[in-house]
Amino acid sequence: MVAPQQAQRDNAEIHNLPPISAHLYAQGVQQPAGLGRWMVAIVSGLALTALGVVMLPDGKEAASPWMRRQEPEMEPSPVDILARQLRQVPAGNVDARRTLHASMGHIFRDRGRYREAAQHYKEASELAAGATDKSVALQHLGLVEMHLGHLTSAALLLSAALAAGGGDQAESSVGVLHTIGDVKLQQGKIAEAIREYTRAYSIAVQHRDLDESILLLADIGEAWARKGHVEEAFKWMQKASEQLEVSRTSAQGVTELVAAKVSSYLGSAYHLKGNVAKAMDLYHKAMRVQAKSLRPSHSDLLATRVSMARAQRDMGDSDGAMRAIEAIEKTSRNGPNEGPDLSRVLVLKSDMLREAKQTRVAEDTAKEAIRLQSECYGSEDHPEIAVAIASYGGILHDSGKFAEAREKYEEALKMNQMTVGMYHPETASVYNSMGTLFQDISDPVASFGQFTKCLEIQRRTVGETSPDVANTYNNMATVLFQQGRSEEAAGLLKKAIQILDATSSPKLSPERLLYEENLEEVLKSAGSADGSAASITADA
Repeated sequence: MVAPQQAQRDNAEIHNLPPISAHLYAQGVQQPAGLGRWMVAIVSGLALTALGVVMLPDGKEAASPWMRRQEPEMEPSPVDILARQLRQVPAGNVDARRTLHASMGHIFRDRGRYREAAQHYKEASELAAGATDKSVALQHLGLVEMHLGHLTSAALLLSAALAAGGGDQAESSVGVLHTIGDVKLQQGKIAEAIREYTRAYSIAVQHRDLDESILLLADIGEAWARKGHVEEAFKWMQKASEQLEVSRTSAQGVTELVAAKVSSYLGSAYHLKGNVAKAMDLYHKAMRVQAKSLRPSHSDLLATRVSMARAQRDMGDSDGAMRAIEAIEKTSRNGPNEGPDLSRVLVLKSDMLREAKQTRVAEDTAKEAIRLQSECYGSEDHPEIAVAIASYGGILHDSGKFAEAREKYEEALKMNQMTVGMYHPETASVYNSMGTLFQDISDPVASFGQFTKCLEIQRRTVGETSPDVANTYNNMATVLFQQGRSEEAAGLLKKAIQILDATSSPKLSPERLLYEENLEEVLKSAGSADGSAASITADA
């Protein structure tokens, strides 16, 4: 029996997992702990030691405690130094206290401890006397709120930061607008994200901010990729790459981490287009820099590693991909584990487990992912929740729980329509899943209707030559074959394989092997004289 693409009926869910594409850590590039911002914090803290004395509540002076006792042999951590300073700075020295709170916020943020960072940024914002200091503190607070998944709160804080900083034309507005764009992207408001990125890019160019300019070009490309417009994404990625090359010969230059992020995004675009080998090369290039510069659980590094695991899976190495995703899960669990990173890893892991027919473990993994998302996002609608719910629906589907699966698919579809909208690859993916469900309950008319909706969305987003379209052609062919329309089924299967050929899909990819097997069976059933794999590449 010709099989629909069961293992990949939610193909778009895997290929468009956030970062995905992987834009998990969306505020430009942060300095790794131990480098720039760590040093800023230490310098800020030690500068205050020049005071030598602190005022006691009754107005008397006393020698600072660290001057009265010998320090232990182990050097104090940056947090220890700043916390000690904070305890000893008089309450009336508002500027010093604000500086210390901001510095502690930077350290906690760079370590991924976003809740503690938020507490210190909140204190810094309340202590800010001038508009500029207020704007900076609110921007930092909005950034960590975004990393925690509190997107509505982040958007409000960033809007306040923009207003306090003098509006959207000031040089300081570049970072704020960039982060607002990141929030919009995570909310699924892609058109709004692109608009904010474009505004920020214009100001960054005006002020010759090369790092921000290149990152913003890459982010605009990533936003188009998430929308499914691969060619438009490549146009912007190419601009980022060109500016990156120019920067290598300029005095200003850019940081290695900026270049790494561009490589990771460009890899995601090639991956979406189906050129997995090229994508893997770019992922490796990005990870070499990120692994030596970022903490192991840093979101950028996790995103690149997840992309590499997906690429392994798409190249036919399912066992290697599972080992990779389990290693990423371990790293994430061993880190601060604040924000949505772990839930994203678990969604992908549950899909891989389902493909491996480990349904019970897949179900438990999907449930944990949904629970973590609920803790992170609260009552906010979020496109990643829709991905997780649809993935869970796929597991229920495989278990034969068709009514429950349909309920989850419809829930995911509703959330997609409220966030990313109708014409988005993830919405197409849910229609595809609904099509396979109706097929499994012997309703070919409803099944073909769902696949047709899926194909309509894909043609308007990812385009005719996307591997996702090949997946839909395969599934439509299975319905036609079951209705006895073998010639039409064979034509669609040949189109599916031609798409994989055009996108340089690996010869051993699960999709290619399935389409070839299905076509061979269709041709044999039709009594073809040449019903072998040799005829697979014939014209439709």
